[in-house]
Amino acid sequence: MTEPSSNRDIDRGTTGNETRARKYRQKTKERRGRDRRLVKSKGRRRKKIMNSITERRVIHQVKIDPKISAPKIAASTSNTLDRSVSAETVRSILRKAGYNGRVAR
Repeated sequence: MTEPSSNRDIDRGTTGNETRARKYRQKTKERRGRDRRLVKSKGRRRKKIMNSITERRVIHQVKIDPKISAPKIAASTSNTLDRSVSAETVRSILRKAGYNGRVAR
């Protein structure tokens, strides 16, 4: 028996593994750009803990009282959202908004 000459000849056999392999090859062909590099698929990120409204609320709390600590903001936000929010998440939101340091300024 001769070796298959192309992917089309390989794809004729349709056992479970071969079908999966064919689908994988097809997906990678679709994901490749013109320059034959894999293009990053969009929309595959980690879900955000807080939405934009909650982020604005955190920034507003700092505007009212710049000396409030990140753990206190995290605790109040956790109570509001009914899910755990770490102080580091609050700090990263404040840094992104332009506030940094122990006392946000």
